[in-house]
Amino acid sequence: MSTQNHVYARDVYGLGFCVFFLLLGCTIWWASMDYSELGAVFPRTIATLLMLISAIYIVRVLVWPKATEYEFDGSNIRRILLFLTLVAWAFSLEVLGFLTTSIVGFILILLIANYDAWTLKRAAGLVLSGLSVLIGLYVIFKVVLHVPLPAGMLM
Repeated sequence: MSTQNHVYARDVYGLGFCVFFLLLGCTIWWASMDYSELGAVFPRTIATLLMLISAIYIVRVLVWPKATEYEFDGSNIRRILLFLTLVAWAFSLEVLGFLTTSIVGFILILLIANYDAWTLKRAAGLVLSGLSVLIGLYVIFKVVLHVPLPAGMLM
């Protein structure tokens, strides 16, 4: 019977990112003080969630260290392409509009990030679930919250 030694350590990377997100949440909250009461609801909600989740993870890391393995395997080209896709999505919103840009961005991310073999069933499931999320977000922001989304030239 083999014995494995587990090294219990703190998730330093996760801890660092949580401190960053905690500070980001504080900054968002501070910046929202200049907004109207109604205009501050969304940024303060996001800031509160960001700070709360970060604080919970910080406490978890400090109180309960666990065996941590850092694996950075994968394709750096895919990482760069994903980053460039998200940047292109952000800069294309005003020109192409929210729906068009999001559909194109979603398809590009699917093509870049998928490591598994493509089957018709898998592709249909991914496209349907992605479109469902996209339409759901559009309805929530546009209809329920009355957030003005970029229409762009094509819409």
